[in-house]
Amino acid sequence: MNRLEFAIQMENEGQTYYSELAEANKDNRLSTLFRKLANDERIHAEILSKRLKDLPYELSDNEELLSFENAFATNREMKNDIRTTLTQLDVYQAVLDRELKSVELYRDMRKNTNQGRDTILMDFLIFQETAHAKIFQGLVEFLTRPEEWVEDAEFGIREEY
Repeated sequence: MNRLEFAIQMENEGQTYYSELAEANKDNRLSTLFRKLANDERIHAEILSKRLKDLPYELSDNEELLSFENAFATNREMKNDIRTTLTQLDVYQAVLDRELKSVELYRDMRKNTNQGRDTILMDFLIFQETAHAKIFQGLVEFLTRPEEWVEDAEFGIREEY
């Protein structure tokens, strides 16, 4: 299996994983996010499959997904959905790790490519997977901040919360 075939398999597994998470969270707002991520992973797999077969493909950003990046920092209503299950943090951390590994794989593949078309494809996938990682980094921060935040003037200047 070459690296491109591995990336296709990884994207297909990501689609399955996010679809399962969407089903598990069908009673709250996270279902929408996971469905969008599953769709992105499906699109990534299709693009990579076309590249493997030397077929034409089109790259287009998913602006709708990028709107999720800051949604959890400003939407306090999400707190109840997220806090109902104690294992949610573990799920989000695992997803974040998975997305960061995808970014790492595509960056490595980009270093080893010598075709302009492949460089553009890898840049596109790096951008998409980085956007996914930012979403889950926000969720992890949203869940861990209450446990690590201490409000006391004694501690001085802190990053903005």
